[in-house]
Amino acid sequence: MAGTIIADTLTHSTAGSIATNYVVKGSAKAWAFATSAAALTGESFNISSGVDNGTGDYTLSFSNNITSGNSVFSGTCGNSTAQILSVASRTTSSYDAHTFNSSGTATDNTNMTLVHGDLA
Repeated sequence: MAGTIIADTLTHSTAGSIATNYVVKGSAKAWAFATSAAALTGESFNISSGVDNGTGDYTLSFSNNITSGNSVFSGTCGNSTAQILSVASRTTSSYDAHTFNSSGTATDNTNMTLVHGDLA
């Protein structure tokens, strides 16, 4: 059964109220946990697939596209040593996550990425 709920404000019995535009505009539109062995072996939201393109290079595709490749993409590496994560090649349907060691050399590493923007 499909339906529509129309509301301008969400109210919780003890936590207060919030305008629904904060939920729509302020919520992450996608996130992923990818490992060095194969992309997307962990949890994800609005990510349909992940590809391990080689050392430290992953492509993650959206289940539902976003409106702009200029949305906010961020991420971090899950290793305890100094690591760097860079998000590149952002489009409305996918993005690349690259991981490097502290010397700037591409390396496989567990990484977590997050995307904020609007769904298409």
